[in-house]
Amino acid sequence: MKFFGSSIAVGAVCLCAATNVFGQACADVTASWTDGAGGGWTIAQDTSTGALTGLYGAPPGGACTQGQQYVITSGRYTGSGGFTATVLQTGAASGGSTNPNCAASITITGTMQGPACSSASVHWSNGVFSGGQTWSSQCLKPSGETIPTFDHWRAFSDTYPDTTLAVFNTYLTSGPSEFYGWGGHTLAETFPDPSVDSCYWFFSAIPHAANGYPAPAFILPDRIPAQYTDGIGADSATINYFRRTGKTPCSVTFYQTMNAVCPTGNQPYFHNTLRVEMGSSTITSTRGPSVPETKNWGTPAYVYQTIPALSFFAIGPM
Repeated sequence: MKFFGSSIAVGAVCLCAATNVFGQACADVTASWTDGAGGGWTIAQDTSTGALTGLYGAPPGGACTQGQQYVITSGRYTGSGGFTATVLQTGAASGGSTNPNCAASITITGTMQGPACSSASVHWSNGVFSGGQTWSSQCLKPSGETIPTFDHWRAFSDTYPDTTLAVFNTYLTSGPSEFYGWGGHTLAETFPDPSVDSCYWFFSAIPHAANGYPAPAFILPDRIPAQYTDGIGADSATINYFRRTGKTPCSVTFYQTMNAVCPTGNQPYFHNTLRVEMGSSTITSTRGPSVPETKNWGTPAYVYQTIPALSFFAIGPM
């Protein structure tokens, strides 16, 4: 997120996954799926081996008994969002008899897609008939984030190359399973609440900070646990401006909501308070419950010079 006042950036929050690949495919089939005929599939993926386990319940209608249960006897995640599995009637799979009104086995091959990996294009075959379907599942969202940890200071931007942006690492906490693979899922930040800007004053050349300008939505890479970074800070021109005009120490606070991007809209999963503090000789950045990160930077602010009956700021080039 970057927000600007005139031609001076007031601050920045840059969200990006570590190795953010916008073409990253969905990485985990684990979900409760509904197929195009109304059948229900409950699939779990072993994220270390890619093996699939689970059950299939036949849909209503047709000659097959509604609710006929099948079990996945073989299946795996094949990469690039793809998966394949074969199911057998549960009776036959356990050595019992087969329901003659239903297919003895069904083989499926599919590919997950969409911002939440909650849709899949699937081809099925039961040895006699075959066809294509679109599957859907509930949009999954993380249960939260871990406490962010400071990683490094980096350049604010190409325009402002000074290292005034504090980069924090954070990880997603568990989803539908402890080791769920969030690769391919899209996340986005929003700023629904007004910011608090103690640096602004009526004649400031930099307007009061807006709620925030969100960074583009980003797709998580295939990494367990899922990780991304967030950069918090103000650009050098902003820091120097508020120092020259005697406003430091001051701070700007933003209220960030992290969201899972779903077909029906954003689903919030975590809220953070982002804080940028500008001192006379230091800068400090904080993301949520992280430990505030402070460093000495730039030219210290000018101090008041006092003469009888008059106080003024000594303002000059920084």
